[in-house]
Amino acid sequence: MLADKNNNHWKALIWVFMLLFLKPDHLSLHVMLLGFLTHTNEEVRLMRKILCLLQVSLLLTICCASVPSQEPKAAPPQKPEQAAAAEPQTKEPPHELTVADATAWFDGFMPMQLEREDIAGAVVLVVKDGKVLLAKGYGYKDVAKKVPVTPDSTLFRPGSISKLFTWTAVMQLVEQGKLNLDRDVNDYIDFKIPATYPQPITLRHIMTHTAGFEESIKDLIMPEGSPLTPLGSYLSQHIPKRIFAPGTVPAYSNYAATLAGYIVERVSGRPFNDYVAGFRNTGACSRRQLVSDSERSFTLHDCPPARWQV
Repeated sequence: MLADKNNNHWKALIWVFMLLFLKPDHLSLHVMLLGFLTHTNEEVRLMRKILCLLQVSLLLTICCASVPSQEPKAAPPQKPEQAAAAEPQTKEPPHELTVADATAWFDGFMPMQLEREDIAGAVVLVVKDGKVLLAKGYGYKDVAKKVPVTPDSTLFRPGSISKLFTWTAVMQLVEQGKLNLDRDVNDYIDFKIPATYPQPITLRHIMTHTAGFEESIKDLIMPEGSPLTPLGSYLSQHIPKRIFAPGTVPAYSNYAATLAGYIVERVSGRPFNDYVAGFRNTGACSRRQLVSDSERSFTLHDCPPARWQV
């Protein structure tokens, strides 16, 4: 009896297999399988149970697959205007620079820099809105005697800072319509800069240090008391090589700055020294009015604060 029951179970499984996996057009195989099976009431009931279980399993699988994921979705990125709108609309105005701010910063910075670079002394001048905000000296004008630097009595050689006065003179003549920053400088002088490159040199190139001249220091610094060669003669006799096309490579050039000063002289009709002497007082004096101290700095000697001098 037990063997018959097991045999019926196997028959039922084969029958279910045939119903689930065989295609309808496999008619001959269907007939063959049916021939091997003897269908009893018990077998039919067993097949119904198995089919019912398979249907329930299939339904559960479909339902689980169709349930949407419950993971939280990331919020879409905000557009810049939305982010700006989300920020508080009341913003504090920027902090106004004060004397206390500038003093605190330079008091911390300058002594450290002077010690690190082994510099005797320096002067700091901060101008804001056309007015002097801070003028203060740091270090010593006489290291041996511990005489401190003061902004109104200690003088320093300006060096290439004087080029700023040359640029200012050029721009004044530009404002007057007498100079064009993009015109060939040969149009303003009485000698010729060689056309090494097809592009001409302009005042814009000179003022941005992209004229392309090779730098030379011959006769750049003269001994004290030596007669100074007039600008035109010096420039025509010391034309340097043009090693870069204009406007392509930054290359510092004292010759180019001197050329700009000569152009100011020719276009204004006044000697360059006289032209820049008309600027407001800068507190600087000529070299012959400086007395050298023994400790790397200079002091004011018989130099009243008058007009600017070169």
